[in-house]
Amino acid sequence: MKKFRNTFDFALIAALCLAIAGCGKQPKGNIEPNPIDHTRTVTITDMGGNTVTINGEVKRIVNLWPSVTAGLFSLGAGDLIVGMTIPGPSLGAWSHFLYPNSVNIPGLGGGATPTVEDLIKWDPDLVICAASSASTGFPQQLNAVGIPAIVLKLDSYEQMKEGWSILGEILGGEYQKKIRDWCDEVDTRLANVRKLTAGIADTDRPVVFQNSHGALITTTWGMNSPQADSIESAGGIFASRRLQLKGADVTAEAIFALNPDVILFGGNSTAHVYKYTAENTPGWQDLNAVKNGRVYINPSGFHSWECFGVECLLQINYALFRIHPEIAAANGINYETLIDELIAFYGKYAGVQMTRQVAGYMFDGLNPDGTMENPPPASSRG
Repeated sequence: MKKFRNTFDFALIAALCLAIAGCGKQPKGNIEPNPIDHTRTVTITDMGGNTVTINGEVKRIVNLWPSVTAGLFSLGAGDLIVGMTIPGPSLGAWSHFLYPNSVNIPGLGGGATPTVEDLIKWDPDLVICAASSASTGFPQQLNAVGIPAIVLKLDSYEQMKEGWSILGEILGGEYQKKIRDWCDEVDTRLANVRKLTAGIADTDRPVVFQNSHGALITTTWGMNSPQADSIESAGGIFASRRLQLKGADVTAEAIFALNPDVILFGGNSTAHVYKYTAENTPGWQDLNAVKNGRVYINPSGFHSWECFGVECLLQINYALFRIHPEIAAANGINYETLIDELIAFYGKYAGVQMTRQVAGYMFDGLNPDGTMENPPPASSRG
């Protein structure tokens, strides 16, 4: 009887050891098990003023800001994301085309910020929070329970360089190198377009209305934003600056009174419908932009180029091409060179090689197969 008890004890201990070993970090979502360098330690101060220490390599990211998801995809870091606010199947056609595995990444149950308890279940190495959470104490709550959480602010090109550099320092390796290259390219392109447009008188600068990917044709971006940076650097007057808008809300009447010279509709899901509406609706039809054929579809990839992700590098020369096409052409920036930039960007940063035909579809605001998402009654390709 004693011998049997000893054998039982040994078997029980062995089973418990196996169970305990199985309670460590297990791959969830779309992540395959990879060796983790537990010796790597990074301490950063995020853009919310929090000092955060990350021990070991980051292999599991929960991201709570869609623009950052697009940026991580653009950097070829999609395999690190195990959870995000928007579920993978709900992402756009370009996300599914450029990073097919995006369709498998689960969402966190809508756009609301999850609870600390929710995130503990996801077992993340890093949680990325939007700037809006900085004052809520949510990132601090996560750090208090041992989940590294950082706050990023991306409200200008300078802030984007800082924010993405913080993330590059955390991720290290190839991602940090890509982000350094990206920052250098941003600086070079911004400096170039600013030099080309520096001598333009205010009276010769077109007023540009930049629609966001919102639910209304009038939805825009605030006057202190990367959208303002790209348009003003390219020699335009940002409509929100003229209207002194701090947020996204503006009325059609205010737009009509401003009478913009150029209109950019962003976001594939609404862009073609809005372009059609502007060209076929009283009030909008009387705007200079519509009468002069200067209503355009702003390209989108993982996200609209004008947004806060890494793809905003492409927006810099694109904005000059649309706002001052004659200056762009005189300095070698045209449709063909922009297609070259597009192909080179996704090849270098996302590791995706595109044909010129498919790149042209993106540039024209179409889906990867050349179709429109939510086409208007009578399509007008811009």
